[in-house]
Formats: sequence, C-alpha cells, structure tokens
Amino acid sequence: MVVLAESHFTIHTWPELNYAAVDLFVCQELKSESKFIDLLRGKFDAKELEYQKVYRE
Repeated sequence: MVVLAESHFTIHTWPELNYAAVDLFVCQELKSESKFIDLLRGKFDAKELEYQKVYRE
C-alpha cells in the first residue's frame, strides 16, 4: 500500500490464482491514465485486464 497526500494505491495479490487487484484512488484526474494502465499490464505480464473507473462527488 502506498498512501499519498490525497490518494492511495493498493495491490492485492492471489498468486495461487495468478490474480492481482489494483486499486488507485485519486482526488484529481490522472494526466497519463493510459500510460499507467499499460505500465501495470507490463509489470504484471497481464493476459487479461478489467478496468473500472468510478467518479465520486
């Protein structure tokens, strides 16, 4: 877990299932969102990716 000033980033892993869940909560829009997703896909050598973006008020 990484706690940032106004955000946090967690990675939960289940190695026995070859599965990882990544949560990124930020207060401002990411400027390079697609680069971040591509970086994670590469680091985990992901064969599949499910992506969900939730806006909060």
